[in-house]
Amino acid sequence: MLKYFLVLGTLFSISFSFFYDSHIGDEAKTEADYIEHPVITGFADTPKEGRMRVSFRAMPYKQSIGHLYNAEGEIYDDEGEEIILSSQNRFYISTSQINIDYYGYKRSGIKLKIDNHEYYYKPTDYTDNRSIQYFSVYFLWGDKFTFPVQNLKSEVGYSDSLGYLITQALDYKISDKKKLSSKISSTGAETISTFNFSSKLICNFSENLATSIMYRKDTVNYSETAITTSLTSIEFAAGLQLVDMSYGYYDFNLKIIPSFTIPIAGKTQAKENLFLLSLVFDFI
Repeated sequence: MLKYFLVLGTLFSISFSFFYDSHIGDEAKTEADYIEHPVITGFADTPKEGRMRVSFRAMPYKQSIGHLYNAEGEIYDDEGEEIILSSQNRFYISTSQINIDYYGYKRSGIKLKIDNHEYYYKPTDYTDNRSIQYFSVYFLWGDKFTFPVQNLKSEVGYSDSLGYLITQALDYKISDKKKLSSKISSTGAETISTFNFSSKLICNFSENLATSIMYRKDTVNYSETAITTSLTSIEFAAGLQLVDMSYGYYDFNLKIIPSFTIPIAGKTQAKENLFLLSLVFDFI
C-alpha cells in the first residue's frame, strides 16, 4: 500500500511544480551557503546548470556475499520441500555502474544509469551476467522554503528490466558542513516491484575530505511466486577530492569514494558485505 501512496504523491508533486512558479524558476541552482563543491553529495544534489557529472562505481574484485539465503529466509525445490543450504552454497558477485547526469535549464535534468552484474555460483561454476539500463528525468523544487532544505527533487524514469522508476529525494542542511539526505524510490514491472528507503548523514570537512554513514532498506516483491525479500544495511563511506582540475577547455573535480556495506537484517535475501569504489568526474 505504501508504494501506491508514493506513486500518487510523486506524480502530484511533479504536476504541482509546473503550475506553482514559486518552486520552479529560471535562476541557476545555488548551494544554500553550503560547500561549493562537496566531496560526498546528497540524493537530491545535481551538477551545476549546464554541466554534467559522470560517475563510475565498481567492486575492485569478486566478493563472496555469504549463503544464498540467510537464516530468516526459505528456499524450496520443485516439489515444495524446504532445502537446507550447506556452507558450499555461496555465490560471488562483481558489479560496475556508470551514471551520466546532465542538469539543464528551468531546474530540470536527465540521467542515464547502466548497471552490470556478474554472478558466480559455487559449487556448480555457473556464471550469470546481467545488465540493467535506467533513463530518467528530474525536476528540482527551488530553494524558496522557510526551513533549511537545500534541495527537493522529483524523478521519474524507466528501466528495461524493472519498469517504471519513481524517486523523491530531499537534502536537509544541518550546518555549513553537515547534511542529512533521504530518498524513497520505487520500480515496477509485470512480475517484479521494488521499494527502497535510504537516509545518510554527510560530513564534508572541506572540499577535499568527507565521510558519511547511510541506512538503507530494500524490499523486492515477486508477483509470480508471491515471494517478498528484504535487506537492511548500513554503509560507511569516505571521500577524497582533487579540486579544480583541468584538461584543455574542461574544468572538473575528481572524487575517489570507497565505501563498505554491512547487512544488519534480512528475509529471503543474501547478506551482502560489499566493498565498493567510486570515481566521479564533476564538470564545473
